[in-house]
Amino acid sequence: MAVYHVTNTQLSGIANAIRTKAGTSASLAFPSAFASTISNLYDIQSCADRSLISGYLTANSTSIGSYAYAGTSITSLYLPNATYIAHGAFQECLSLANISLPAVVTTSLSAFRSCNGLTNVTLPAATTIGADTFRTCTGLVSVNISKATTIGQYAFQACPALTTVTITAATTIGTYAFHGCSDIVSITGGNVTSMGSYGFYNCTSLTTPTFLKLTGIPAYAFTSTKIATLTSARFNSATFIGSNAFQNCTALTNVNLSNTTAKISSVYANAFNGCTSLTVVRLKGVTTIQNSAFYNCRKLVSLYLYGITAVPALAAVGAFTSTPLYNYSASAGAWGKIYVPSSLYTKFQSATNWSNASIKARLVSASI
Repeated sequence: MAVYHVTNTQLSGIANAIRTKAGTSASLAFPSAFASTISNLYDIQSCADRSLISGYLTANSTSIGSYAYAGTSITSLYLPNATYIAHGAFQECLSLANISLPAVVTTSLSAFRSCNGLTNVTLPAATTIGADTFRTCTGLVSVNISKATTIGQYAFQACPALTTVTITAATTIGTYAFHGCSDIVSITGGNVTSMGSYGFYNCTSLTTPTFLKLTGIPAYAFTSTKIATLTSARFNSATFIGSNAFQNCTALTNVNLSNTTAKISSVYANAFNGCTSLTVVRLKGVTTIQNSAFYNCRKLVSLYLYGITAVPALAAVGAFTSTPLYNYSASAGAWGKIYVPSSLYTKFQSATNWSNASIKARLVSASI
């Protein structure tokens, strides 16, 4: 078998050499000075068998460039010195089942997207997981990225087999990061302070998310999950509950955020819309409740408003439509009650929308 030595010149020259021999039994040997600094192999995508150079890159590369191995038939990957995996480097490597990347610090956009053969991934040194990195890796079961501080948008979207995720150091989770990961049951992000919308949307098995430092629960963050209770042991620092954040969480029965460190100042539109099993809500420090916030919570018989010094703005009576707090509910078998501080009871009775006859009748003066 002929061995072609490529000089340490421009990347385009390497691409031409590979293209010349594409489809033959030729192999390529890179000078070590060049091989250890290869950063972009995008130009060689037309090579019929990029695996011809895989062995040398494995031993020497500190970075793997954009689309370097995209769509190839490699089955395993060991890159002991690589610290950076670029855009699409291994995208759609459908046979890739095992990766060992002990030194990788950063993965870029779509680095392993649609690598359906991957089942278990550990990136012990990674601090940044780029957008789309493992998106639609349908066989992925377990991920350990314990040192990653940033998880990009769509990073694990549509990984339906994913059950175990270790994100010990994460502070930021991007939009749609785990959207559609339908087998995740539990996840703890003890250092997460920021999360994009739709973070765990439609994670239909998720029962116990714990994000004690999350400063706000964003829009659609946990829509259609299986969460049964919300307490300060899960969310202790949130200052708002975003639009549709827990919409259609039909297993949710109890919300008790009355003893959190932070105050839930705002409950946005549709935050609990369709939580048909929800019976009791306790909130602290609320200043605003937007329209449809509790729409169709057909069993909601008790709402407690703790720690308030003024009557919260109620955007519309529709905030409580199809709940026992506004309409008699056959599902609950009773009218509901809204417990407010005794010192504000009279003001509630005359406040905008709270003074609506149906809502006003539900108000109860309490020592809270």
